[in-house]
Amino acid sequence: MNTKMMSLLRGCRPRSGVAPDAVEAQLDASLPRTRWLPLWTPPTTPPTRLGLIVAASLVIGETLVLYPLKIVAPEDTLGIIYALGVVTVAIVWGFWLAAATSVMSVLAFDYFHIPPIFALTPTGAEDVVAFTTCLVLAMLASTVSQRARADVGEAYRRRREFERFFNLSSDLMSIRGTDGYFRLVNPAFEQTLGYSHQELIKLRFRDIVDPEHEQPARDIIDESSHGGPERFEDRCLRSDGTAVWLDWTTVADHGVIYGAARDITERRRQEHELRMLADQHVLQLLRIDVHPAGD
Repeated sequence: MNTKMMSLLRGCRPRSGVAPDAVEAQLDASLPRTRWLPLWTPPTTPPTRLGLIVAASLVIGETLVLYPLKIVAPEDTLGIIYALGVVTVAIVWGFWLAAATSVMSVLAFDYFHIPPIFALTPTGAEDVVAFTTCLVLAMLASTVSQRARADVGEAYRRRREFERFFNLSSDLMSIRGTDGYFRLVNPAFEQTLGYSHQELIKLRFRDIVDPEHEQPARDIIDESSHGGPERFEDRCLRSDGTAVWLDWTTVADHGVIYGAARDITERRRQEHELRMLADQHVLQLLRIDVHPAGD
């Protein structure tokens, strides 16, 4: 996970009782570049029985496809078609099943397409070259696949960590672009401000700020969009128009602004009451000085 984002998340407090489905759906939508990875490099290897079925189906399909291709290409060059199935099996199921697929592919190619047709002569030079080529491709593909699978597994592990932080935090978590529009918010953000996720992603940060504090907030946003982290307090408006004070920490990274905030409305109210009491006490002292007892 991004180290800057982690610095925001470390201070978050856990919040229980929230279903993760909504946040996971939002995360899926916000991470489109990783959707295709599980198709080729699933975090766990599928069952071997399924691999055998897929390997046999690929060999049969490739054998049938070669018949019409003989019209446009020499027979001795068509064996490369079988390599596609070998590579596919190697990526998903690893080297050993790909090696077995190589054997099946060489035998099928020899039996159905190498003269004499419908006769096995697996000791021919063409068969040896084809088998060796398939094994090399299988080894390369399986090695690359294992490394990619490890990377995908690590990416999923970090994503799950992010989901837990994001979903369980009682702090307000948000991700927005430099244009100010929210891209992702957590349930605490929605509950504190009273907006739904669909409503929030149509709003800019300045849209939830009290108009009286809009200019200071805009200045801070401009500063935080160029680096960070930035720490500031701001008064925002809930969907019903009531005010809420938030203590923000934001940081910008690669055109995205990560934000974490805590509701400090109660603290601000207490501070205001203490200032009022202090002012009243000062006024009382001034009255005593101006009008001493007995005058």
